[in-house]
Amino acid sequence: MTPLSKECTVQFTHRCPAGYFCEKGHSAKCPAGTTNSFTGSGRREDCIACAPGEFEPAAGSGAPSCEKCPAGKYASEETQSTSCVAC
Repeated sequence: MTPLSKECTVQFTHRCPAGYFCEKGHSAKCPAGTTNSFTGSGRREDCIACAPGEFEPAAGSGAPSCEKCPAGKYASEETQSTSCVAC
């Protein structure tokens, strides 16, 4: 796990919320298929891929955790954890 920054930059005075990362003084939502549960993430690399059986559907949803697939569906590396497909 990478160390997290307390602030994006000297100019960026608030901590990024969970589901976001700060880069070059701006906050951005984690990309689809990734998330983080940390406050104050300082790099895109702090956003981690959802675990098997979980997904994060929308690019930039900003969710602090991935969602579990419903019964009878799964998510995998092939779907890049952005959707669940039928078993």
